[in-house]
Amino acid sequence: MPEEGIRVEEGFPGQQTVLCMAFHTGVTQSDAEFPTFLFLDGLLGGFPHSKLFSVVREEYGLAYFADTVIDTWRGFTIAITGISDGEKDRVEDLVVEQFDAIRKGRISDEEMENTRAGLRRRLMAEADYQGSIVNRRLNHEILGGAQTGEEVAERILEVTRQDVVDLANETELKCVYVLRAEGAN
Repeated sequence: MPEEGIRVEEGFPGQQTVLCMAFHTGVTQSDAEFPTFLFLDGLLGGFPHSKLFSVVREEYGLAYFADTVIDTWRGFTIAITGISDGEKDRVEDLVVEQFDAIRKGRISDEEMENTRAGLRRRLMAEADYQGSIVNRRLNHEILGGAQTGEEVAERILEVTRQDVVDLANETELKCVYVLRAEGAN
C-alpha cells in the first residue's frame, strides 16, 4: 500500500468481512486506452477465469466471492472480496500478488482469449437492453468515447498483452476499505 493511499476499516454486524481495494488507472471512457482498461479489469476479476476468482477463491479457498467493479468515470478498478475476517491480511496480499502478476506479464494466452471473448459478448449484449443503451449514450455525451458497445467490442480485438502490462504498470493502489464482520471468526 502506498504511503499516500487511503486505508479505512469499519465494523458491521455480520459473518463476512468485505475487502475492497481500489486501483487507479487514470483511464476513462474517452481515452484511447479504454479497451485496455476493460481488459485489465477482466483479467483481474471480471470473469470466472480471472485471477481473483481462480486464485483467491478457487485455488486458496479464501473468499466467498472475488470480483471487480469498474468505475469508468474515474478510472478505477475495484477488487472486492467477501472473506473470513481472520484471512484479511492474506487475501489483501494475494490481491496485490495477482495485480503484480499482470504487471509482470504473467498472463496466459488462454486468459487473454477468454477475457477478449467475455468482454466482446458483454459489450455486444448491450444492444439488447434499453438501460445499457441509455447508459452508454449518456456516458458518451458526458465523457466522450464510443457511442455503442459494438464500437468498443471492435477495439477489444486490438488489445495486446503488452498493452495490458503497460497500463497495469501505470496503475496505483489508492485505497483499501475493509468492512469487518463484528463477532465473526
